[in-house]
Amino acid sequence: MRFEPISPFGVVASDYTLAELADPSVQARLVDAWHDAGGLLVLRGTLLSPSELVEAGKIFGRVENMVETKMRPEAIMETQPEIFLVHNVDFSRAVPPRPEAGDHVLRYPERKGWHSDQSYRKPPPDASILYCVTPAAPGQGDTLFCDNAAAYESLAADAQAQVDGVVMLHAAGNMGRGEAAVRANPGVGAPPTEYAQSQAEFLQSVAIPAVRTHPATGKRALYLGTSGQSDWLEGPVVGMEPGPDGAGGRYNAELIRHATKEEGVVRHEWQPGDAVLYDNRVLMHAATWFDKELARREMWRLTIHTPAGPGPELAGERPSWEGGAGNAKL
Repeated sequence: MRFEPISPFGVVASDYTLAELADPSVQARLVDAWHDAGGLLVLRGTLLSPSELVEAGKIFGRVENMVETKMRPEAIMETQPEIFLVHNVDFSRAVPPRPEAGDHVLRYPERKGWHSDQSYRKPPPDASILYCVTPAAPGQGDTLFCDNAAAYESLAADAQAQVDGVVMLHAAGNMGRGEAAVRANPGVGAPPTEYAQSQAEFLQSVAIPAVRTHPATGKRALYLGTSGQSDWLEGPVVGMEPGPDGAGGRYNAELIRHATKEEGVVRHEWQPGDAVLYDNRVLMHAATWFDKELARREMWRLTIHTPAGPGPELAGERPSWEGGAGNAKL
């Protein structure tokens, strides 16, 4: 197995076999390489079946069953319920907009869509694997990653002290509390979707500290609210003026812009068979535009709970999909 660093963070592991992935010593090297590289690991060079992808995911922790965690049924692979379908092949899925300034723009707010997977759950998923079955056309459908640990470290001491005490309010996009819904209907938002109403207990807004400590590396990292996964009726910042144009929204936007400086962003250009493991505790990511009329892009996603867990700020939280305590606000 060969390891090649990615600039400014991340690592590519290639020239491996499935037999090697089953070797405990190789598995330990991969976990160490993932942490050492800042939470971004690309497995490249071997095409994987659905079951092989799930086995690869188990190297890093427990792979979630999407049926048990109440993901949208039409987006779950029928034969492999650990796989969430991220594609425009069999059902309608929105393609990210193309920035007016051009698709080379990486920084927020010109680049929308930055987020950590399912930040509205408590605790949120530790990590995800996104696997490329069929990429978009060349130069389209890339995925961007930013390092929120580096972003926290680069804040001035007084700015760190301020954000250390901040709590963000997160909400699933289908609850009608996202930024677009609240801008369209200030103070009201939109009605929850039929699916969200059926999962009302699971999908309540949750409050999560804006700075989290990584349980394996000890690094502190920003954990931010985003346009589609924050509660913009009551937040996004607990205790600050709510709404997209309120003091909390402006402060949140400043933090995201700081975290997404273009020199600190990795742009991953997908190849068939790429399995990208990213750590939601320290990274955000964003999809880029692709022409859905020309491209039949197909991706599979796993959600992983690592042995170290979500970190001390969320230790012991009851999983939110079980209802009850997991949804309590701080």
